[in-house]
Amino acid sequence: MHCWKSIHVFKHDGFYRMLFFSFLTMLFSFILLYSVTHVLVDGARPNEQYFSLFLLSLFILYPVHKLLHLLSFKLSGVKCRLVMKSKGKIKCQLSDPVAKVSYIGALLFPFVFITLAGFILIICFPAYFHYIVLFLALHTGLCVEDFIYLKNIMNTPKSCFIEETKDGIEILILK
Repeated sequence: MHCWKSIHVFKHDGFYRMLFFSFLTMLFSFILLYSVTHVLVDGARPNEQYFSLFLLSLFILYPVHKLLHLLSFKLSGVKCRLVMKSKGKIKCQLSDPVAKVSYIGALLFPFVFITLAGFILIICFPAYFHYIVLFLALHTGLCVEDFIYLKNIMNTPKSCFIEETKDGIEILILK
């Protein structure tokens, strides 16, 4: 196999640009989700109880997101493990290159799972929709890096493999 393309999101865009883009995504997601759910849960008064539970959920959001990546890889039979990097960054480290389809599934799994769970919670507990919408918006902002990798991977050959490196990913194809 040889490298068809290297993708280094933080090297290319920079940390602050990614942070800004994530913030804009969070803000837009919050405005859109709040507007839609406020209309859908018409008549439900927002309840301010359980704010501490909301803060706890925000605290564990990032580790749960990474655990869902790990779970997706494990379900598809890929060997991987979570590694704690500097400054609290958690990385899902792969031992071997992964097929494109498995990698795409692992990128999308946390977003789809947490978003569906959030919508179910909004239906079950409409009085807490404001907390859930804020949580979903923050998670959508957290998924921006995954979405950028997904955008880059979608335009690659069907039979390629993805290998994670220290700075990003490499798209490998058979020679």
